[in-house]
Amino acid sequence: MKKSEFGKGLTYTLGLVLVHSYRDIDPIIVSGITLSKSKKYKEDRKYSKWFVSVWEHMSGLIIPNNLPLDLQKKLRKLKRKVKNWELGNPQPTRMDIHWTMQECKECLYLIDKWYGIKAVQSEVEG
Repeated sequence: MKKSEFGKGLTYTLGLVLVHSYRDIDPIIVSGITLSKSKKYKEDRKYSKWFVSVWEHMSGLIIPNNLPLDLQKKLRKLKRKVKNWELGNPQPTRMDIHWTMQECKECLYLIDKWYGIKAVQSEVEG
């Protein structure tokens, strides 16, 4: 089996981002609770560092041409936004992390549907 330091693929890469996100971000950020202003600078840097780490996986995202065009566009947008946040353009926020995780989950769900799997989205996560 061929290996890569940070992995490559479609569903595999999306999965790595999700696993990475919950491993590296504390629960207060994942749940979307507002942080106190005294922690703002420290937390802003944490968001940037998170996107630098996540980009290491997301850069290996392979988007097949045979996927539906709307799903290809969604995946390209996800990859582009993660790259921009990795560069600090714009400065990422905790909501950007939440959006990224939700988009990964949504893309995985849509891939299941495209394969004809009768997927049902969960009301409870975590």
